[in-house]
Amino acid sequence: MADNILVMDHITKEFPGVKALDNVNLEVQRGEIHALIGENGAGKTTLTKLLLRLYNPNTGRILINNKPVADYSVSALRNRIGVVFQNTSAYALTVRENMIAYTPCDDEQLRANLVQLGLPLDLDANVTREFYQDGVVLSGGASQKLCLSRLLHGHFGLLILDEPSSALDPIAEYELNKTIEAAAKDRTVIFISHRLSTVVEADKILLLSSGKILASGTHPQLMEGCALYREMFTRQAEGYQKDGSL
Repeated sequence: MADNILVMDHITKEFPGVKALDNVNLEVQRGEIHALIGENGAGKTTLTKLLLRLYNPNTGRILINNKPVADYSVSALRNRIGVVFQNTSAYALTVRENMIAYTPCDDEQLRANLVQLGLPLDLDANVTREFYQDGVVLSGGASQKLCLSRLLHGHFGLLILDEPSSALDPIAEYELNKTIEAAAKDRTVIFISHRLSTVVEADKILLLSSGKILASGTHPQLMEGCALYREMFTRQAEGYQKDGSL
């Protein structure tokens, strides 16, 4: 397979009265982590939904493994893309059943995934108290981790993570970032984040504004060459370290 697993070529997406994406070009190589940042409405989520063919672009083309996404069946395409959106959905089932919602897996690997994510849960525990008095009630962060666990053993070539750490404290966020980095060794990762502390180790950061890629590069490159990114990062970093890093 080609190194460029994903190509977006002059992509435009319009909704009534709104141009969500405007002539976007993007190339992602296998095993890379690309982070999408920008204000609400910048086009980040629209971009990821185009990859899943929840929408089709008005102009341009999207290639995955040198093949236009329009040439894939929708089911085959989505079976190879693992997704965790910000509003997670932990089901009223056992921990095991939640974890294998996408892909079957043996208990040994599931337990290893729970350890990797720092989730001290029994596979047979019920994720609800609505039907079971002894069921577990998960915090928002634990629910996010449980949903992410579905991706760790799946056969996904591409992972799309929309605010995967929004409900986590800084330490749990750091640990989750390490898990994402480990997952990216065999997979390509695109994730959306408003917390810029989560993007500093990404292979490339894309700053979107009004549907366009305003700037792209590594964290050091953007800190040096993009005034808007530097301002955004510095403001968020206040109270941590004052030298431009976290």
